[in-house]
Amino acid sequence: MAVKNWQLGYNATTGNFENLQDIKDADPNDPRVAAFENQVTAIMEQKGLLASQAQQYVANAYAQGTTLDALKTTAQQTGTAEERGDVWGASDDSSGKSFLTAQEGVTAATGDWKTNAGLIESLYTEGFGREADTDGLAYWTEELTSGKMSYADIAKSFGVSEEAQIRDDYHSTFGRDVDDSGLQYWLRDDTNYSQAALTGSTEQEIRDLHADHLGQFSTETERQANIAAGGFWTDAQEGGYANLDWRSYDGTGTTDVQTDFDQLRYDFGTDKSSPFGTGDDLFFGATGTADDGTNKTGVERFRASVAGEQDATSSFSGNTISSIDDVRNILGRREDLMNISSTYDKDDAEGGSGIGRIFTLAEMEPYMNEAADLKGLAEDLGATKWALLTKELDKTFKTYTEADYTGKTLTNPGINPDQRGTNRNTLSNDYQVPVPPDYEGPDKANVTRQNVNYMPSLDGTVPNRSLRNLDSSYTTAPQQAARNQGTFVAGTSAQGVRRRQSSAARSGRSAMGTKQLARNNMQIKSLNI
Repeated sequence: MAVKNWQLGYNATTGNFENLQDIKDADPNDPRVAAFENQVTAIMEQKGLLASQAQQYVANAYAQGTTLDALKTTAQQTGTAEERGDVWGASDDSSGKSFLTAQEGVTAATGDWKTNAGLIESLYTEGFGREADTDGLAYWTEELTSGKMSYADIAKSFGVSEEAQIRDDYHSTFGRDVDDSGLQYWLRDDTNYSQAALTGSTEQEIRDLHADHLGQFSTETERQANIAAGGFWTDAQEGGYANLDWRSYDGTGTTDVQTDFDQLRYDFGTDKSSPFGTGDDLFFGATGTADDGTNKTGVERFRASVAGEQDATSSFSGNTISSIDDVRNILGRREDLMNISSTYDKDDAEGGSGIGRIFTLAEMEPYMNEAADLKGLAEDLGATKWALLTKELDKTFKTYTEADYTGKTLTNPGINPDQRGTNRNTLSNDYQVPVPPDYEGPDKANVTRQNVNYMPSLDGTVPNRSLRNLDSSYTTAPQQAARNQGTFVAGTSAQGVRRRQSSAARSGRSAMGTKQLARNNMQIKSLNI
């Protein structure tokens, strides 16, 4: 599996990012603030969240120690099941399928029919994530109150029901909860339902395009393969499904949109016998939020437009999205923009993480039209340092995924990327040792010119020193015995001078007994460093 460029680098240990505390302390209009928050938002959009849902993850990123840590921590997030619309697949036992499984081991304290109805209602709201239909609530409450079934047995029946199977298939195929309209459709037309009906659907085609172009996967198998290849966990965003009122569902049609979100009244009528008594009603809170299904997003927006249910305009062509090819063009343009942003705004200078900039959906919008100049965009990004970095290599356009490097380094204004530019490695005159932009060099010494007397008490006379008496253990070295010890005569080899000086040094007499010490009160004019 080939990982998308913009998902690489999040396992790095070093980077050239601006100091996180400086970003936190900066004015909200500072380019570094926008660059940091946009990058975190873009990462979470890759995980199937809307920009509005990413704000808590921006706050969490600011709480990390370094900018690199903040980005790496964000890349490891998955969003909550509720945020991604996949409550049935939640891993904890507080909701979804895991909740029903946990209830199979619970011995509930049952009581009168109202108490028992409350237990059954929780299986609907916490397990299925919807309000109970009136007929189903009445049936299971009577089973529990009459003693025909225990609470644990009823929970198990919920877990193996047809509805549970449909929810399993939507989770494993699409990575989301089944929407109310889809569920009611399949429940009343169960003879035609199969998981193959999902895998061959328009929605599946659209999700495949998200995986191919954007590296956003809907199944856990694909997500884990992407992580193993060096990417991070992703999901395709979808939303805007109508929240329907399940109280009147009878298996024959589609119910109305939910409008009551206070206490829902379950009317069992006045002719009900055991276990409901006469004329008593139940009141339970509604689940979810008001949604009439008109504000669709992501995958669902594309699907509804292709199906002719709700028109949406293509940001690429300006026309109505009416085919899979229209969706392919939109996602292909997003891929091009993501490649450009992560190639031409990239932490690629020495010591860099390799992390590239990810455009948010909002940042892409001005360049989504098919007539937009993407090459010009790449040139602009390559010639300008990404505000989140302290330094970046200067680049010119080659392709959307590969840049040409000029050999220059882009830094903040006033920063010399290499203050040791004249110092070159001995292996190559063309190689200059890179220096961090905050390098200031050693402190400057206070240098003055003055006459300094380094030997004020010396008059140039060589002091007399007693020589060590040689004892019987002394043996003449072979080279000494063979050497001519005659007196040096001017004009002979200068080698003799060196030998005599060396001999003087070995005998303990100063090697400085030359004209150098013949001067009285030797003065040395020097730099006082």
